[in-house]
Amino acid sequence: MKYVLLLVGLWFAAMTGAAAHASYILAQAKPNVVCVAQVKGTLDPPEPGYDAAKLVMELSRHDLPGAESLQAIVISKKSDRPLITEAAATGCSYFVSVWRHASLNRVSGVSGPDPTSNSRATVAPVQDQDLVQFEMRRVASGKVIRRGSGRVPTIFRLNGEHTLVVPYPALAKQIAERLAP
Repeated sequence: MKYVLLLVGLWFAAMTGAAAHASYILAQAKPNVVCVAQVKGTLDPPEPGYDAAKLVMELSRHDLPGAESLQAIVISKKSDRPLITEAAATGCSYFVSVWRHASLNRVSGVSGPDPTSNSRATVAPVQDQDLVQFEMRRVASGKVIRRGSGRVPTIFRLNGEHTLVVPYPALAKQIAERLAP
């Protein structure tokens, strides 16, 4: 809806020659653009860019306070340039790198019940404590402004029922909270 109003405002400004009005509209509608890229971690996702695409879908559902719009897009490496340079060329204000990290249990060969659950719950064959992690940077400065993590999508079995737990809503919330004024 905001973009329709923006386009109508720009059309009106062009038709009436009100350039000052057009710059005011553009200043009001400047969105926060977040580029998200899947980078190599110690664990491969089910398909290339999977976690980045899921995180972008969740970010697109978030509204920022103060009526600022939030745009999130997936980017991938198109040349030898670093991904943050690709984000700058795309016009992004922020760059989020996402990767999967294998748990220490997987590396050390230790396994067992999920320590965060009650004694009746068991973890399905997905490895316990594998993580989806992110790092958020300002594109202009390259400064890290937020880090976070959540468990990889995991199916828990409790009393014969299966529940899928995904990290993307919580990760998107952490990112949106950082962008809030």
